[in-house]
Amino acid sequence: MDNWSVFLWQRGYRILSPAILGKLTQQYKSDVEQFAATHDIPIIHFERGVRKDDVVAEYRAAYQKAKGVVVIGVAQEKANGFKAKKRTQGKKVGFGYSRQSLFVNHYYFYIQDKDFGPAFIKVCTYAPYTVKVCLNGHEWAKQQCRQRGIAFESLDNGFLSCEDPEQYSLANLVWCNIDLSAPLLSVKMVSVFSGESRVV
Repeated sequence: MDNWSVFLWQRGYRILSPAILGKLTQQYKSDVEQFAATHDIPIIHFERGVRKDDVVAEYRAAYQKAKGVVVIGVAQEKANGFKAKKRTQGKKVGFGYSRQSLFVNHYYFYIQDKDFGPAFIKVCTYAPYTVKVCLNGHEWAKQQCRQRGIAFESLDNGFLSCEDPEQYSLANLVWCNIDLSAPLLSVKMVSVFSGESRVV
């Protein structure tokens, strides 16, 4: 069995039909919509050619909580996903799967975290459900300065000045030594595999 067939088999699918791909994608879409409705999180669709950060900036500016999912964005983008190929052996019919280039929807979970500040998690809605976590070291350092009561002047992606450069350097040293094998964020997300919300 290839990896995708094993994935389906472990989840109880004994006939490895490509129809399962659409079913899983639709289920995840429903789970995300339910998650957003339960937590009162807006879902927006990005138009092609529009800078996502500019669209999301409005929502970030209006967000009042210390942590959580600010907004969920949807964009159709290229992914390296699984496609099925029919296989026959006598009267037996089966399917094999290979990775191919596809255009599918991706969810962008824009979050606010108490330690990392603004960040986002990008999830492909199609198998094998690749995930990208985007954290910014400058935003981490800004959050550490805020928590320590250190005044600073901010740039879009950095610092203009800081009243205590030594403490700022310490914050960056901590960033460089973060254990990436441990849970990093303190916000709830919806799992692509189970539909349950969990802390990531």
